[in-house]
Amino acid sequence: MTGFAEGNRAGWNLIAPRRDGIAVERFRAGEVTLADFERELAGDVTGRRVVQLACSYGDLTAFARMVAARLRPGGAVLLCDHHPAWEVLAVREPGRLAVAGDYFGRGRPNRQQDDAKRPEGARGQAGAPELSMFVWPVSDVVMALTGAGLRLDAFREAPEPALYAGLGDTAGALPAYYVIKASKH
Repeated sequence: MTGFAEGNRAGWNLIAPRRDGIAVERFRAGEVTLADFERELAGDVTGRRVVQLACSYGDLTAFARMVAARLRPGGAVLLCDHHPAWEVLAVREPGRLAVAGDYFGRGRPNRQQDDAKRPEGARGQAGAPELSMFVWPVSDVVMALTGAGLRLDAFREAPEPALYAGLGDTAGALPAYYVIKASKH
């Protein structure tokens, strides 16, 4: 995985200045960038330690164990990610889907670079870096978290029609993201 990690790190560093961000001072002043459903699942975090983990790669089991090891009893992890179905489906022409990746690819990178799947800062950019994206079936993520000793508290899948641009009214019938809340006891 080291080669993929180094390539992705270089790619993310290239696109980082093009991404909209939020200054630390605005967070400290109380600004929130979470969607309503994320805030609802997170609950009140006043006085609690919070860490954001982004784009972990490689061994999903090791990732889940690392998260579980860092949680205090009663602590929880809130994982929100693009649904792997979205990762492998692509709108190639108005109203039609195509399979553009392997849902069960697990540790194999999905190198297809459908512009809609590229991160913000790379979409629509000539010469955008090629990133190695990994797709993990939702069942693998759930089993890794529970296998690490965490209790599954909530699981939701939801559409986001804008992520299936060009599909029309049927875009709301497909999963675009999922959210898992798991806690340590």
